[in-house]
Amino acid sequence: MPATAFDEARRGSCLRASKAEKYVTFDASHSFGGPFDRREEIALIVFPNGLDSESKQNDIRILEVARHLRDPLITNDGASKSQAGGMLGNADQLLELGITVLTAEDALATAKRRIQESQSSGYERKLVDSA
Repeated sequence: MPATAFDEARRGSCLRASKAEKYVTFDASHSFGGPFDRREEIALIVFPNGLDSESKQNDIRILEVARHLRDPLITNDGASKSQAGGMLGNADQLLELGITVLTAEDALATAKRRIQESQSSGYERKLVDSA
């Protein structure tokens, strides 16, 4: 989990803090800046009216880290009526920048589908046969 997401996740209650502390964290801020930094483009997609809060700035950092690491971002941001848009509401545009944004349910369904595909392709059997 990016350090920015970790800091945000552990705020609010002891339960949240204890849950967040079960994850491995890393600082990828060294990847910010330079010709490959896409935070401005991300911000225009997710928050076209500007980054007027620390929370919004954190979201942009988290999305940039996910893009940089080529990891899917699993979130509920943008899934509620009070937070329409957000990361999930702009998932198609973010995907054009190489950022995959999924709900937990979609991530689980994707993982199950990929496991099923690998099993039906005989990939596991090929590995065993070649051993």
